[in-house]
Amino acid sequence: MEYLDGVSIWEGLQSLVPRAFWPEKPVYAGSPQIVAKMTGLRLAPKTSFGVGNVMEFQINFGIPGVVIGFLALGWIIATLDHKAAVAEDQGDLGRVILFFLPCVAMIQPSGSIVEITGGSAAALVAAYGWKWAWNHWAAYPAGWRGRFSPARNSALLKPTD
Repeated sequence: MEYLDGVSIWEGLQSLVPRAFWPEKPVYAGSPQIVAKMTGLRLAPKTSFGVGNVMEFQINFGIPGVVIGFLALGWIIATLDHKAAVAEDQGDLGRVILFFLPCVAMIQPSGSIVEITGGSAAALVAAYGWKWAWNHWAAYPAGWRGRFSPARNSALLKPTD
């Protein structure tokens, strides 16, 4: 078999385009075409297979693809995790969610690049929605938020003199 030379990485980038904008998009999560092509098995086109990060990096570029692919994936996950930790330390929950949700979506050992990129993009959209909701909720007066106010709850947890 010949290497795919990055075809599945290109498909991962294509997966970022929502089907609402590109209904005939040829990319599907679940990797049936890649597994069928690289193994020679005849598979139903709608069948889902966990191609996995190792196989996907290997079938694209060989051993160097596995090494470089995991270094890149590890660096991205570590960077997002670090930024989420810094935002959490600063008490900025909106930024924590922006970094944390896409980071968690990237941790898919049995997922394909299509699933990793598509899931991370969806997580980022959801994170922006959560950040918007959090900022709006925090902007209301404490009386409206009632007893579920983060400021009130943190004051209850502080030791008294």
